[in-house]
Amino acid sequence: MCVVVLSVLMLADTAYLLLHRMAEAVGWIRLGGTELVLPKFYQAMILSHTGIGVLLVILAAAFVEWHLPQVWRRHRRRAISTGVLTVVFGGTLLITGMFILSEANSRDNAWAWWVHVLCAALVLPVYVAHRRVSIWKPSLLSYRVVPVAIVGLTLLAVFAHDAFSNLEQGLSK
Repeated sequence: MCVVVLSVLMLADTAYLLLHRMAEAVGWIRLGGTELVLPKFYQAMILSHTGIGVLLVILAAAFVEWHLPQVWRRHRRRAISTGVLTVVFGGTLLITGMFILSEANSRDNAWAWWVHVLCAALVLPVYVAHRRVSIWKPSLLSYRVVPVAIVGLTLLAVFAHDAFSNLEQGLSK
């Protein structure tokens, strides 16, 4: 359950960060920061994205180590292949995420950002496919609750960003 909650938080955080990037691209100033300083809320969301991502990979690695003896006994090829892909995408997300943080998201390193985005886009559907072919399938309720929670938390983050930006602007005047 902890992994599900962290995953929901990560997906909402990711959606917020993508919305922020899109808002900057189209010139929507209220969601973007100035050219010199990123909004504090945005910085906090980047840090939480990194922290949750690292924590998810650590938990996933521990789960995989615990889960492997059962996997080899069952010989469920589709579950194994989707599980391996999930682990590969998760590991690649960690590596590219740390690279983006340490080397900055520069034009020279744009490939790392795009690999990160591609793996992020692939890990969720592959993980869902993995769960659907596994012995313990997700409940039907989770297919409704999880997307609603992600959208709700993303909207909350957008509104919080706006509120904190207004507060920061008010304090700086």
